[in-house]
This record gives sequence, C-alpha cells and structure tokens, in this order.
Amino acid sequence: MMLRQLELKDFGCFSERSLEFRRGLNLVHGANEAGKSTLLAAIGAILFGLRDSQRYRSWGRPQATPWGRLCFEHDDGHLRVERDFGRDTVVLAYCDRLYQEIDRFQAHLPYGACTRSGQQYRQQLRERFGLADEQLFRAAFSLDQGALAVSNQALADQLRLLFAGLTQCDSQLVLRALQEDYAALTGMAETGRPPRALAVVTEALERLRARQRHNQAVSAQLAQLHGRMAEVQQCLQQDRAELRDGQNYLAWLQHRWQTAEPAETAGSCLEPSEEVALTASGAGPAQPEPVADDEQAQLEQQLRDAGLPVDLPPRLVELLTTSDELRQQLVQLQLRLQPARQQLLRLRLPRWRPTALCSLLFIVVGGGVAWCWPGSAGVALAPSAGTVGLLWLLYGRRRLALLRQRNQLQQQLEPLELQRDELQARLQEMDTDFEALGLSAAPVERVRLQKQLHRCAALYQRLAELRDGAPAIAPLGDEGVAEALDRPDTISAAAVAAMPAAPKTAVSHLTPADLPAAQQALQQHADRIARYEAEWLGLLREEALCRDQLDAPLAVAVELDQLERERADLEHQIAVLGATLQLTQQAMADFRQQHVQRCEQAIGSYVRLATRGAYRAVRIDDADGLTLSNRSGRWLRLDQLSRATADIVVLAIRLALGREVSHGVCLPFLFDDALINLDEQRLDRMMDALERLAQDHQLILFSHDTRLLKRAVRRSWHLLDLDSRRRGVAQNRERKDGHEQLSLL
Repeated sequence: MMLRQLELKDFGCFSERSLEFRRGLNLVHGANEAGKSTLLAAIGAILFGLRDSQRYRSWGRPQATPWGRLCFEHDDGHLRVERDFGRDTVVLAYCDRLYQEIDRFQAHLPYGACTRSGQQYRQQLRERFGLADEQLFRAAFSLDQGALAVSNQALADQLRLLFAGLTQCDSQLVLRALQEDYAALTGMAETGRPPRALAVVTEALERLRARQRHNQAVSAQLAQLHGRMAEVQQCLQQDRAELRDGQNYLAWLQHRWQTAEPAETAGSCLEPSEEVALTASGAGPAQPEPVADDEQAQLEQQLRDAGLPVDLPPRLVELLTTSDELRQQLVQLQLRLQPARQQLLRLRLPRWRPTALCSLLFIVVGGGVAWCWPGSAGVALAPSAGTVGLLWLLYGRRRLALLRQRNQLQQQLEPLELQRDELQARLQEMDTDFEALGLSAAPVERVRLQKQLHRCAALYQRLAELRDGAPAIAPLGDEGVAEALDRPDTISAAAVAAMPAAPKTAVSHLTPADLPAAQQALQQHADRIARYEAEWLGLLREEALCRDQLDAPLAVAVELDQLERERADLEHQIAVLGATLQLTQQAMADFRQQHVQRCEQAIGSYVRLATRGAYRAVRIDDADGLTLSNRSGRWLRLDQLSRATADIVVLAIRLALGREVSHGVCLPFLFDDALINLDEQRLDRMMDALERLAQDHQLILFSHDTRLLKRAVRRSWHLLDLDSRRRGVAQNRERKDGHEQLSLL
C-alpha cells in the first residue's frame, strides 16, 4: 500500500495544497513553521478523524471548513479517503486500476462517536487499509524526533505496545492484573500489606466458630441445670403437697378428737383411740359432726363461679393430663421442625443469570476477536469456549450440592411432620371427648380448666368431707394401710392415701400416741423442702451466671451464616480467576508460538537486509528481551551493539512489526525529524539502511535537515520542498515591486 497523493484545503497553514508521493524514499523538506508537522497530522486526521478541529482552521480564512483527501495505490486498485472536518463527513471509496469505483462508503462520523456508522467505517478501513486504530497506527508507522529506542527496556515497552495491537490488549498487563486479583484473594499477606480477603474471612470464621463452641458448651451446661431444676421443682411440688395433706389430716384428727362426745356408759371415760376402735368394730358408732347445708351450698356456688362442674367427671383429670402431654410434645416437635425449615429456606438454588451473562460476555469477546482476525479464530474461540464450559460446570456442581442438601433436609423433616400429624390427630380425638363431656375443646379453655382444678382442689376435698363425713381420700387397700401404719415416720401423702374412704374397714386412724411421730415426720418433710428451696436458689444463680456467659448466640449464628456465604462466594471467585488465569497463560503461549515466531522471522529478514547480513536472526525472549545472532552465531543483546547498529536494528524491527500489525499490508512509514540528532557517521549508515529497506516500503521523511536535502538530490529521491513555493512567491513580489518603480520613473 503506497500513499500516492495528499490534498488539503483550508487546513492549517495550507489554503490549498496537493502533494504527490512515489515509491521508495520521499523527502518533504522545509524550514520550521513550513507545515511539515501539519502534513503529518493531516494524514492521521483524514484516516481517523480530528479531535480538535479548531486547531487546524485556515490561517487566512478562519471561517472556511478544513478538508482533506488521501489517495493510496495498491496492487489491485486504489483507495481514496476524503474527510470534511467542518461537517464531520467521511468518504471511503475503493477503485480498480482504471479508477472505476467498486465500493463507496459515506457517512456523518464525528470524532469518538460510538455509532453503527463508525463501526462500519472502521470495518471497511480494516479490510481495505489493514488498520483501523489511530494509536496503533501512530505507534507502528510514525517515528518522531528521538523516538529511536536503543535500550532493552525501551524496546521491550515498544514491543509490548505493538504486540498489544495484534491482540487488541496488552496481554502482560492483563496477566499481571489477573495475578494480582488472584493473589488478593488467596496467598499469605506480605509484610506491610493488608491480609488477603480469604485469610480475613477464614480468621473471622475461626473466631465465630470458637464463640459458637463456647455458646454450645454453655448451652449444654444450661440444659443440665434446667434438667436438675425440673427435678427439684417436681420434688418441691410433691413434698409440699404431702406436707399440706399431712397437716390437714392431723388437723382433722385433732378436731375430731376434740368434738367427739363422751361415752354414755356410766362411770367410764373412753380415750379417743378406744372410741375409734369401738366405732370401727360397730359396738358403738360415733355420731358424725353435723355439716351445715349453707356451707355445702356455698362451696358448690364457688365451683360454679369458677366454671367447674360440681360433680367432677371421672375422666376429666385423665383427659386434661393427656391433652397437656400431647400439647407439650407438639410444642417440642415444632421446636425441632423450625430450625430445619429455616435451614431449608436458606438453601436457595444459585441464580443462573450471572453465569449466563458471563458466558455471553466471553462468547462475544471471542467472537469479536475471531471476526477481527479470521486467521486466529481457533485461538480466540478456544479460551472463550473453555471459560464458558468451566463457568457452567461450577454452576452445575454448586446446584447439585444444594439440591442434595435440600433432599437430605426434606428426608429428615418427613418423619417429624408425620409425627406432628399424628399428634394433631390425637388432639382432634380428644377435642371430641371434651365435647362429649359438655366442655369446650379450645386449648385455652383446657388450660384454664386445668388451672381452676388445681386451685379448687381444696374445695372438692372439703365438699367430699361434708358429703361423707370424712376426708375424700382414695383408699389404697389393706396392704397400703398396713404399710403406712407400720411406718409412722413417713406420714404424709402416703399416710393420707392409706386412710379408708369409709369407717367400714378395720382401725386405720392414728391414735394420740402416734401424734409426736407424725409431727416429727412432717418436720422432716419441711426440712427437706427447705433444702430443696436452697438448692433451687443456687440453681437459679448458676443459671443467671451461665446466661451472662452466653455470647449473643443469635447474632453469632447470623454472622456465621453470612461469613460462610461470603467465603463460598470468594471460593467461587478464586476458582473462576484460577481458570481464567490458566486460560490466559495458555492463550499467551499459543500466541507466542504462532505470532512471535513469525515476527522473529520477519524481523530477521529486515535486519539481514538493513545490516547487509551482519546479523542474521532475531530472538525475542522474556528474560533477555531482544537478542541478535551475528555471523559467528553469537547472540548479542541490543545494549552490546554499537549505537549506529542499534539504530538500524531498531528501525528494521519497527518496520517488520508494523507490517505484522497491519496484517501483511505494507503501509507507508513516516519519519518526523527522527534522524535530526544523529551525527554524520550514524546518519550515513542509517540512510544506507533506509535505502535498502525502501525497496519493500514507502518511506516518507519530514525534515528540515540540509544533510538529507543534499543526499536526496544526490541519490535522486523524490523531493517535495515546501520552501520552493515561498521562494517563488517572494521572487514574484520583488519583480512586481520593480515594475512599479519603473512605471513611476
């Protein structure tokens, strides 16, 4: 591809100018401010647009619109690019060798606008011109003053920039960014740097798990305390009931002894024990104490006010006890079901949309790279396909793991739910029994009825005494009575239960002689109750201390769940970054194998041509950078060469890489006073090398150096002198002034 013509109108210092170029070496010579840099800027501005159109307004006509045209000549035809900088219109036309238009593209295209027209123009320019990126064009085909890099580091930077044009990104920067992100999530923290994210989350999890283990130990201790407290409370209730029953029994006996009438036999006075014996044998039945009807009516009215039946159904107590047990079992079952259900709700299936978006992004990137460079479609699509497959594999594994956990939880919940249904069915059956007794089946009414029965037990007992003339105590039989009488030290609820319901059995009541032993047994019960109460207070203090030792168990559980989810997300990110890093390294290795070797061959051919075979091969290495092989086969670094040889080698490298960047299209190479700082010897050697390299390239030099001007005249280069027009204008002006003076004379 050769630049044949450049036309400008109202562009900077040029009101109208047309320049013709030829193959090989072209020298655009002119003094400072002659417009060399303007011409060089106009080439890039016509191809890619102008950021600041006001900068290159016409000096003589500021209101005029800048306009420019480039004509390129190719083996197959001609390419013409026109741009109106005022209206932001561009025309790209491709003609055959007879200048007949084959294809034409015209659009309104402001600079930097991301429109469909801009994408079509860049596509057309890439197909016809070989390059569509302004920065890459300036980096590969433009050499400014002092741009010859002779150090390994400077050359390595330029090589990386040019290789980035082949991949549309700096692969080293991408790889370094991926490695930094991967190290930020994993690895050990270096000195003076913050710890890694995974290490921070892991340490926080260990601290929370330690707190959770502490809370579990304290909870186990609390459970033991609650079990012992329940035993102590049960013993207290039982002993208090026995003490109360024993005290009531002794009070009843004393009252009976005091109100017993004296025997009617003359001259004798029976003891209460003898009266009890006579009464039991039927020789002289004792007259029962009369009970007032108003007291019995009062007791019945109190029972009705409390909502209780006067005649207690025989199954009511059993039904209430069974109902309370079933209700407690149902509550315990609900407490076991609730954590499992909450855990089942927390096990949400992963969302597929983020994975799908990431997959679409990789597919679009791979497809775009393959579309831009059809020759490297396999290299571009393989990493994208591998990354997409890995993403969906990780998504599937996580989804299967969550489904497995959900199935396990559901299997654990099934027997508990069946047991709950059975308990609810039994409660419904008991509701039917309560309704058969004429009572409400509501759970609240059952609890109220049970509490009222517990409170009104004394009323039922007193009512039974008034009806039967004796305490309403259920008999235990002859064996129970005998056992209770043989052990007077245990007279309590057992002694009360051993009393007969009617005075038809043998003598079973205590005698006045047994009263001290009964009182001593009651005192032992009272002492045992005091010990239980003291133990109960100690257990309450221990419970309070244990509760103080609990470290916010609910907050710990919530924070632990959040950190576990965060750790799972970090592990997922680490897996994705690891896979991406591996694929990037593999893609870089493939790129090096395909492109770098080809670049080494192309650079070697240019270096052989430029150095006349003094250096034959080039090797690009990550460790040593660029090395060259001389005729003896020794590999030398760039800093081991002479300054002039290094300049020639760098120039050959730039030309070879520029051709690789433009995908084989040999574009013109522009020099903007790049050789102005070279001495005579280095300049001569560089010019010899340029003349040899110009056999395959069109080289355009913009310079004001008179040494290049003399050499151009001597070697018959194509010369475009910007000062010649100015000298012609000055001569015409002097001639005109002379004619005016002659006319005046």
